Amino acid sequence: MGMITVSSILQEENIEKFLLIRKLDTAMIQQARKIFNRYHDQGVLLNDSFDDDIWIIYDERKRAHLRFQYSEIAYHKHMRRWSGCSSMDFKLSVKAYVLLRFGQSGPAKLRNIARELSALAVMDEEDVLKQTGDLSHIISFLEVLPGDEGKLGLLAEELEDAAWRYSITNRKGKQRHLADFSSYLRFNSQLNRFWEQASEEDRARFFPVYLWWKITMVLPLRPGEFLLTPRNCIRATDTGYIITVRRSIIKGTGKVSYRLATDYEWCEYPISQKLGEEILWYQRKSENYPEPDIPLLLRHKSVPINNKSGRVTYCYLVRLLKEYYREVLAGNADIAWINPGDTRHIAMMNLIISGGSPTVCCELAGHEDIDISSHYYTNFSSLIECAVYEEYRAHHSEKPVAIISEYSSLGPVEEGVCIGNGICLSKEFRNHRVSDCMVSIGPKGEIGYCPACRYYKSDATAQIDFFNREQAKEGVQADSWFLMQMVELVRKGNGCERDLQSAFLKLQSSCIRYRESLEQSYRQGGGIYCPDLKSLARI
Repeated sequence: MGMITVSSILQEENIEKFLLIRKLDTAMIQQARKIFNRYHDQGVLLNDSFDDDIWIIYDERKRAHLRFQYSEIAYHKHMRRWSGCSSMDFKLSVKAYVLLRFGQSGPAKLRNIARELSALAVMDEEDVLKQTGDLSHIISFLEVLPGDEGKLGLLAEELEDAAWRYSITNRKGKQRHLADFSSYLRFNSQLNRFWEQASEEDRARFFPVYLWWKITMVLPLRPGEFLLTPRNCIRATDTGYIITVRRSIIKGTGKVSYRLATDYEWCEYPISQKLGEEILWYQRKSENYPEPDIPLLLRHKSVPINNKSGRVTYCYLVRLLKEYYREVLAGNADIAWINPGDTRHIAMMNLIISGGSPTVCCELAGHEDIDISSHYYTNFSSLIECAVYEEYRAHHSEKPVAIISEYSSLGPVEEGVCIGNGICLSKEFRNHRVSDCMVSIGPKGEIGYCPACRYYKSDATAQIDFFNREQAKEGVQADSWFLMQMVELVRKGNGCERDLQSAFLKLQSSCIRYRESLEQSYRQGGGIYCPDLKSLARI
């Protein structure tokens, strides 16, 4: 049995205290009661008594119920036999363990911990060993639970082995499955058309969907952060509008105060004049809507009976999005379902492709961003293919629909500078500036590597002489993988930011080359296969 098995951070007047726990004994239970009273006084725990079987935790965003209920008869039939712990000691220990996680875990996580530990009450040893997934809290709890130390310790060891085997066979973890990229491009086009033609009432009704799309496809906000956009979020400047949003700082600090003022920070970002005017219109339109318990931008026209706070919640956003699919898109088979959390990852990819720096991307997406979305890097080539394909389709419709618009195609060869066996078409280089050269990275990290530069042409008589499509695509995939590896090294403290910057620039350069090679194929009448569309387009 380990001497230090569970730790808790108690935050009091900017002082951090670490509790090193050997057993959840009587003294520890008394300490847990003090923690309960402190959070009750702060308005975080809404119950008056530690002895309640259901606690309500409130973090100014939502309420969560922590349940410590189980059948006493089932406990004595199952867990009591192998744990050697009385039912009362077990329940007190579960409550104490959960309280020791306060300040480190959010309400949803605390609810899950309480559910996982309370479920042990009706399990035999064999049932406990069948558990899968993240078993860290069950293992830590069994190590400090008062009872038969021999059996509890042995069971904890067996669970550690089971957890290790589970992690080996499920290394990829829970990854978000994105819709095909063409759906995002087409959703964007359809939303723009709908917004131009919609009545004022329909615009007010679907405004949360519209703003969610327009904001989170550019700023990689989590849905919860987006829904906390403050009421007075817009201010005008000489060049346009600035929006203020809340961004979580919990991921960076590892501490939770359950208060918006300390768990979130205010961040400002420039937005287009059109979007700024739309937000100002909505503020005027919703002035007479019921006010939620805190001043937020989004409001219900009439507060649902089961929504005591009056806020636009995540569940409401999902329901409104489903209504938009059903009523506006009317079962459009070309647009797959898009989850509210998907746009954050697409925004991250678009930031990298369009020239965002590592510092900007990491700051925008939060401290946990790259670890979560690293497996999406291999999808850069698919995103580019769909963007080019949709741009081609747009030539046969009324308006362009591509999201990624930062790239410009090169036209006919203009006056260039002779370089080795080719010419350089960079206007910057022609004017004795090397800014374009600095973003061309060679296979060994060389800066100013001409063969990899979008402006270098190996044949002065050719309009454009890019690598063939397959080579360009392989370059994107290789550079995506290299960036992912560099990110992991930096996160583990084994790399440097300069290498990360180089990897970002290398990937951006590869993406540009691949995009332009695809565009050239279209102009020359060649075929391009888009895996997301599962179709072959020719012109």
